[in-house]
Amino acid sequence: MAWSLFGKENYLGIDFGESSIKIVELEDNNGVPFLKNYAVAYLADVPENPNETPAHKPFFSENQNAKTVKSILDKLHIKARKTFFSLPIYPSFSTIIEIPVMSEKEMEQAIPLEARKYVPIPLNEVVLDWNFLGKIKSDSSEKMQIFIVAVPNNIVQRYINIAHQNKLEVKAMELETFSSARAILDPKEERPIMIVDIGANSTDVAVSHDGQIQMSHNFEISGFNFTYAISKSLNIDINRAEELKKSVGVLGSEGEQELSSIIFPLLDAIIEEIRHTMANYEQKYNLPIKKLILTGGSANLRGLMDYFVKQLNIEVGLANPFLSIKYPPVLEGKIRELRTELAVACGLALKGFNGQRKK
Repeated sequence: MAWSLFGKENYLGIDFGESSIKIVELEDNNGVPFLKNYAVAYLADVPENPNETPAHKPFFSENQNAKTVKSILDKLHIKARKTFFSLPIYPSFSTIIEIPVMSEKEMEQAIPLEARKYVPIPLNEVVLDWNFLGKIKSDSSEKMQIFIVAVPNNIVQRYINIAHQNKLEVKAMELETFSSARAILDPKEERPIMIVDIGANSTDVAVSHDGQIQMSHNFEISGFNFTYAISKSLNIDINRAEELKKSVGVLGSEGEQELSSIIFPLLDAIIEEIRHTMANYEQKYNLPIKKLILTGGSANLRGLMDYFVKQLNIEVGLANPFLSIKYPPVLEGKIRELRTELAVACGLALKGFNGQRKK
């Protein structure tokens, strides 16, 4: 568990990942977001799986989540209670729809009807929300682009229960993609930017332009797939495989077998998904994607960024969610180490901070 001990309250961003919990507290320091506290609580061990593939569910139970959050709040003496929670992408349903131009009141009636075409379970079993992206020309008429998301009721209730157990006030819940984009994208950037979030159980590929997520795609190739492949190929313990993955990455060998030959097929599958999303975006919007940002727990894998540059022939960088956040200089090294893991939590806390600044 990684800790930083500072004082006061402001807004909390809590990211419930599939293998860790991340918390960031931001304080308004004369109009500038200032990092007051952060914590990353890791799962003790990689879970064994008889099929050598990760089970597609959180590794923390609701009770474990609640206890871990309490431990962090107590350890850091955090008094802030206004909190923003991340929503996982994999159990949610999201898509971008196009509808005729209409009033906000008409949208409230039209969008749920349209959403039924895309949400595979009854709407009374989900929390449905949407975000207006903008207007586009479609054929001979103008249409509105709407990003819709439906989250199963039991997922939402899970986080409400965790908040109640810790006496936290839930200000909002948000898909990880939006939180991450808020923190890591430069608002002055005019080009479309692709965000690739390689998580524990899945990878999310999104494209943002003009401050809006315009395309998003999630698939089940992930950091744990790398770990299980290493474990199976080298016939070693799953936790030893996790250690090798983090220490060696795709750069070389550890005396047993070159890890790159094990990991490259999985990376190539991710790259194919990236190329497919790029092609779809460029065809739809007639704009090229020339920059990609890597984030998530596996983004720091040694040699990963160089491999993506070589395969995709575009600019590739690591996410920096502290573009607009100040922090004590003594934390520079730790921030550099954890920045791709803290992107969602930073974006969540910034959501509250930005709302406070507008008042």
